[in-house]
Amino acid sequence: MLYALGSYTRMGGPGVGILEAKDGKLQLLCASSAVTDPTWVMQSPHDPSILYTSCMKDGKGAVASFQWTKEALTLLSYQPSLGASCCHVMVDEEESHLYAASYGDGVVSVFPVKNGVIGPVMQGLPHDAPTGPNKIRQNCSHAHQCVFRPGYPELFVCNLGTDQVVVYARKEDGAIALSKTIPAHPGVGPRHLLFDGPNRFYLVGEMDGWIMVYDCIGDEWQCRQRLSTVPGGCDGENTAAALYRDEKRLYVSNRGYDSIAVYQILPDGLLAFEKELMTPGKFPRDFQLHEGGILLAQQNAGGVAIMDMDGQMGASLEIPGAVRLCMLQED
Repeated sequence: MLYALGSYTRMGGPGVGILEAKDGKLQLLCASSAVTDPTWVMQSPHDPSILYTSCMKDGKGAVASFQWTKEALTLLSYQPSLGASCCHVMVDEEESHLYAASYGDGVVSVFPVKNGVIGPVMQGLPHDAPTGPNKIRQNCSHAHQCVFRPGYPELFVCNLGTDQVVVYARKEDGAIALSKTIPAHPGVGPRHLLFDGPNRFYLVGEMDGWIMVYDCIGDEWQCRQRLSTVPGGCDGENTAAALYRDEKRLYVSNRGYDSIAVYQILPDGLLAFEKELMTPGKFPRDFQLHEGGILLAQQNAGGVAIMDMDGQMGASLEIPGAVRLCMLQED
């Protein structure tokens, strides 16, 4: 299995990389430091040879695209965004436009795309709203992720600073306009969400660690459940990060407490805590379900590592500042 890697170059990471996980072993096949701090990497839904990434340019937010093989990564395009600290990217269904969330100021930037090449930014939309109760972490608007609702021209943006999921309507020309906001509990700091069909999503609240279940009832989104990602509690600071699911379970990573929380998905979509798996390294910012286990991207120590579903460590690869893993489909 091949994975695209994102890593902090400022921490000594290789930048964007292509990683092979095979027969219980890990190998970094190639990498490119052509961009600074690529924190999110995604594969084109139409051309498997294209990768899109959030990154930095001259100290400001930016986006880039690469063409990849097992032997090399080639930079195709590199554009500054209209927001600070770009942290997440997503393309629309047609792959005619790319959307970027900026953590530094909450701006969502829109770029035209053609054949994997990103054009100059065409729109930058800030979200100004009252911020949450944490005056240090929620000092301003902080857009953390943008994702389309399945089957709808609606872009959902997690905003850590305002304790909201902000919904934008996508127009025919690719531009977006504010449609509605979905409130989260004060102080949870929405980070990432995962859709389960068009009318349900699971939302990770970064601050302290929360997982929430939202259902669309009529035209209104309602939070049906809110659970801690560390049910037994922990000493010190913990921030939840990534979430993924398989057919029966949902998984959430904790940074600080350094674990993967595992929940059963009940028939009605609600969650029941099952167990926690302590990670071998520190700060598991991202992970992927891999061959019956978990492949970890551990930002502060341990690099990329394989862990089974009993919490036993397998192979590891020392990659400083590893923050993103994207499973790749080959031609």
